[in-house]
Amino acid sequence: MDGEWTAQVIDPVYVVARAALLDALDALGEQRDAVVLVGAQAIYLHTGDTDIAVPAFTTDGDLAIEPARLKPEPKLAKAMERAHFRPGIQPGSWICERTVAGVLTTIPVDLMVPEALAGVGRRAARLGDHGARVGRRARGLEGALVDNSGRRLTSLDPDDQRAFEIRVAGPGALMVSKLHKLAERSQEAAGRRVKDKDALDVLRILRAISTETLVESVRRLQADALSAEVTREAMTHLAALFGSASAAGAQMVIRATERLEDPAEMARSCEVLANELLQALKL
Repeated sequence: MDGEWTAQVIDPVYVVARAALLDALDALGEQRDAVVLVGAQAIYLHTGDTDIAVPAFTTDGDLAIEPARLKPEPKLAKAMERAHFRPGIQPGSWICERTVAGVLTTIPVDLMVPEALAGVGRRAARLGDHGARVGRRARGLEGALVDNSGRRLTSLDPDDQRAFEIRVAGPGALMVSKLHKLAERSQEAAGRRVKDKDALDVLRILRAISTETLVESVRRLQADALSAEVTREAMTHLAALFGSASAAGAQMVIRATERLEDPAEMARSCEVLANELLQALKL
């Protein structure tokens, strides 16, 4: 498992979600050069075990697509279908069913394109010969194409020996993406789609990654034309969502760690770490 986890028990659904992600990467073949791992699974690769009592957990996988690196073959849709995924309701959502502890469980793997490179439209990304619904546009993912590094992604199941070399978004890029997701969903349907876990993932980054490393990552994003604007917006979201103990993001962290962590300590951690980063960036 490449040292990813050392202490906490891994939820079996997360183990299967990693297996499904490996299924997708296997089927994508030569297109793996065009994808970057983002989302919770990428965050946990960076943070590993943390001092937060809530174990890392996710039911899905997220891949950002860099359109300029796509090859004519294999076609993305055909590759996902070969891995026994089917299109979900939303563009870019690919769904499979896997059995977890005797229960048939739906596991999504999302193919997403940074909004700046996704072409015209509201939800679907335009990917030329690969189609107009195989990927979903997402604002805030631009940084994943600017700040990433190669990592070896392995199974979380000791009986599964598969591993792939894949680009993984850097911690600053992942934080920017999560902050955009939180801000966007907070405005949709009075926040009904917001997941408290997303806020906790931001805190995981702030606690596990040094301020110096985050500053370096964020400044790299600020200096690139592709990611500068979304990074500026994300830092505004960081201040609004986590800059005080009473802010919405801090309250989401409290809910996500209910009965497992001291609420005042969690809120204070959000406030101190967010402001420490913002001050280091001189924002």
